[in-house]
Amino acid sequence: MRETSGVTARIAAAMTRAQSGNPAEAATEINRLLDELGPEPTHERAAAEYVRAVAAHHGTDAMEALDAVEACIRVARAIDEPG
Repeated sequence: MRETSGVTARIAAAMTRAQSGNPAEAATEINRLLDELGPEPTHERAAAEYVRAVAAHHGTDAMEALDAVEACIRVARAIDEPG
C-alpha cells in the first residue's frame, strides 16, 4: 500500500490497538480516518474498512463487523483489488 500523508501509519496503529485490547480506541480512530478519506474507493479506504471490521470483531460487535466487511468488499471490487 502506498503511503499517503501518514494514512498507512494511522491504519497500522489502529490495527495494533484493535488486536491488543483497545478495540474501542481503534474504532474511534479508524472511523475518524474513514471520514477524512471520504467515500472515494481507494486502497487506503479498503484497508481502513478491514481494520474497522477487526476492531468490531475484537469489540464483539457482530453487526458492525459485518457492515465493515461488506464495505471492504465493495471498495475492493470498485478498485479491482482481488486480495
